[in-house]
Amino acid sequence: MSSRIIAETQERKPADTVFKQQRLPAWKPVMTPKAVVTIFLFVGFLFFPLGVLFLTASNAVKQTEIDYSGCVPSPSRNVTNNCTAVLSLPSMKAPVYIYYQLTSYHQNHRRYVKSRNDAQLNGKPPSTWGAIEDCLPRRAVNEDKDKSNRGNWFLPCGLIAYTAFNDSFEILPPASSSPLPWRKTGVAWESDVEKKFRNPAPTAVGTRLTPAVDFTDEDFIVWMRTSGLPAFRKLYRVIDTDIPAGTYTLQISSKFPVSEFGGTKSLVISTVGWMGGKNSFLGTAYIVVGVLSVLIGFVLLLLNVLFKRPSAYVADRT
Repeated sequence: MSSRIIAETQERKPADTVFKQQRLPAWKPVMTPKAVVTIFLFVGFLFFPLGVLFLTASNAVKQTEIDYSGCVPSPSRNVTNNCTAVLSLPSMKAPVYIYYQLTSYHQNHRRYVKSRNDAQLNGKPPSTWGAIEDCLPRRAVNEDKDKSNRGNWFLPCGLIAYTAFNDSFEILPPASSSPLPWRKTGVAWESDVEKKFRNPAPTAVGTRLTPAVDFTDEDFIVWMRTSGLPAFRKLYRVIDTDIPAGTYTLQISSKFPVSEFGGTKSLVISTVGWMGGKNSFLGTAYIVVGVLSVLIGFVLLLLNVLFKRPSAYVADRT
């Protein structure tokens, strides 16, 4: 019995190689006071100028935000409330990006994210009730009675499509009744437009939403790509001409309610820099880390000078 166990043990023994026997040469850095101080000072002197660079790039981005939550839509869905607001815009170089921004809107909720049917959005209405199970609670006109009546299945189904953002805007230049020209094409991801969204056939069975949804509309496609945070902004339009500084009039057609969930809605007008939109967090974080690293480095250097250990002790540790 013992010889058999020994033989099995020998078979399972890893091969006698430097890799399998873990005898590979390795670099084992020794954290001497000199090395630690050098690392902290290097990180500090690297991160601080990078932070200044990032913060300068962020501050170069021009951005104007206006909260129009007070433009309360009618309690009836899809009934418009028209409002106007005054915008003081700095001069902006093209391209200028227009975003709408929502807060306290949890598009990242598990039930909300799942409430869609991708095959249906790609122009292929499902033929079985189980295929639209994820669209709960917006599958059919009557959830309990319409399981076999495809004519009452929503097209498109799901909460995301049903709650699509539907406010609209126009920006009028000073002393002009003609709105700023902007484009809608290109606001959605190219892959979404080309591959993921198709209109169903006109004869497709189902109950269209009111107003009817164009599955290839880029505003709709932008909305269907859900946000990971409850406060988010989505691209609405792009202005391809420079905007001179001045006082502009914002005309708002408000349909999307936010008071029910305690949220807000805003319009954001922004340029972009080589780092993207305006965001001072990254630059500030780099500066803070750089300053702290330099301070820690000098404190450690001072402690090493005042309470220096004998060289023999350091040599033993190495």
